[in-house]
Amino acid sequence: MIEARKCPSCGSERSSSLGEVRKTMDHRFSNEPFSIVECAPCDLLYLGQELSKQDFVHMYEDSVQFAGSYREEETIRGAKQYYGGCYVQLLADIGIDASQAKVLEAGAGRAWMCMVAADVGKALTVAQDVSPECATECDWVDKYVVGEITDPEIAARAPYDIISLTHVIEHVPAPVEFMAILKRLLQPRGRMFITAPHRPQDWSKGSPISVWESWSYNHVPGHLQYFSERAMRVAARAAGLQLVRWSLHEDGQAFEAILAHQ
Repeated sequence: MIEARKCPSCGSERSSSLGEVRKTMDHRFSNEPFSIVECAPCDLLYLGQELSKQDFVHMYEDSVQFAGSYREEETIRGAKQYYGGCYVQLLADIGIDASQAKVLEAGAGRAWMCMVAADVGKALTVAQDVSPECATECDWVDKYVVGEITDPEIAARAPYDIISLTHVIEHVPAPVEFMAILKRLLQPRGRMFITAPHRPQDWSKGSPISVWESWSYNHVPGHLQYFSERAMRVAARAAGLQLVRWSLHEDGQAFEAILAHQ
């Protein structure tokens, strides 16, 4: 047993260390060194150390996150293909026409889901991010809110049919509370769409920490938790939601989860 923050999924203090991990950002953070720990009850893997408010400001408000490949045509085509298919399936799940949909993209960045929603039909799209980096370049978004998810401009356009978090939940320090806020913005038949890193390819509990450190999705301390299906089911239930679909992609390196009201 080690002294670590409580599990952000189930709140348990029963965690064990998988090993210390080197940070991937050249900055002095408030609570170094960092370690990956495993929650025994719910199977969540997470960063055991707390971060300060200033740490988050440095990572997301004072840093460039979406340079390079994010603006390349190949990346955009790939994003449109993947998220476009997901969006059409979500519309079918809800039973709503694309022209009537309202979409909220939390932690939007380049706002891929809003992009495909604009392509598919005349959906109302709202994007939110704490960073202003991409706000002025996503002209396919009807309203891009730079601020917290609790910004009243977001609630004013609720309820939403689809709420999307694409590689966002791993960055959120209190994911259950975050999902509970989003649940209140989701219409009763709506769907919450979540994608995020899962585990390194061929990872097992006995793997050396070097396998984790060489993983392309390893970002320390930006990635705070890595959900399993069990951990997502537990967190969703605590937020008043239910997990209705779970799948793994990229040879198990990433997951896709669909949540709905309980």
